[in-house]
Amino acid sequence: QTLSQLAKDTNENIRYEVATNRSTPSSVLQNLANDSKEKVRQAVASHANTADETVAQLAKDSVIGVRKTVAYRATTPVQVLDLLAKDSDTGVRSIIAGHRKTPETTLAQLAQDKDLNVRMAVLSNPNLTPKVRDIVVSQGLNSDMMMQLAQDHRTPTSTLEQFAPKADS
Repeated sequence: QTLSQLAKDTNENIRYEVATNRSTPSSVLQNLANDSKEKVRQAVASHANTADETVAQLAKDSVIGVRKTVAYRATTPVQVLDLLAKDSDTGVRSIIAGHRKTPETTLAQLAQDKDLNVRMAVLSNPNLTPKVRDIVVSQGLNSDMMMQLAQDHRTPTSTLEQFAPKADS
């Protein structure tokens, strides 16, 4: 009851404190997800009690920082990760590309992203499959990406040999 009342306070710092309080119930967080202040919505996005429906709503927020906070959540639903993989901001897409819950089909899509940083984040994903790695390779690599592939124990020698300098015969 008290947190519900404080969530309606005119002072944004009080609303922020409610949004960060571990005891705040999901119903109050749902209301705070519509707050006019970015920092309050970001706090809601990172809160463990925030319902999946509220997380999905915040994934469509007009502020990049709020969408990034949703992208960083370990518990963000796969459907929301898929939505954020299409975000206009490369930073958001990069976070999704490295997220351990991002499904292979979404990683395959991000492996073809026009932005090198997004493709590099795909290569760092702990669930990178050979198929997705090959898609990234087919898009072209810069020296940082080649180094990342070389350092990854999962990269087969045949892939690395494609980039090795050729010996003169």
